[in-house]
Amino acid sequence: MAENEKFDVILLHDVIEHIRDKHAFIKHIVKFLKSDGILFVAFPAWQTPFGGHQQICNHRFWSKVPYWHLLPTTMYHFILKRLAHENTATINELVEIKSCKVSVESFEIIVKNFPIDIINRKIWLINPHYQEKFGLHPIELPSFISQIPHVRNYVSTSCFYILGKKGTVLLM
Repeated sequence: MAENEKFDVILLHDVIEHIRDKHAFIKHIVKFLKSDGILFVAFPAWQTPFGGHQQICNHRFWSKVPYWHLLPTTMYHFILKRLAHENTATINELVEIKSCKVSVESFEIIVKNFPIDIINRKIWLINPHYQEKFGLHPIELPSFISQIPHVRNYVSTSCFYILGKKGTVLLM
């Protein structure tokens, strides 16, 4: 891909929460967006029940426990190693994800540093992907909750953003 190549749509689905330097990453990605293009970004906020991706644990119990990724790193690492008996690769991956965490608030602060606007944002109580995975129907987080900073991170399962360069109007 050439540095001067531009795109109408760029999709970042379940990517940003794995990127350590999100600011540099967004700065790089925006270069590839056409002036009227859109950038779709979806991620689980760090504080969501499974924002730590602990569902990848091999241990039957620990893979299903919500929120325990929010423990201090030393305690988290101890549980992964001593109680869940995870292999080194899984432990390293989960600790790396913990170091790359992103919340709604931190993502929106990053976006404000660039000449892009949030055109649309949906915060999901039940992630649309859960329909295929678990047979659950998607439910958007009620508006009054999605407007409460920090609280929304704990009760959502995914955040979807449509971003565009300043002044972009999305025609539906």
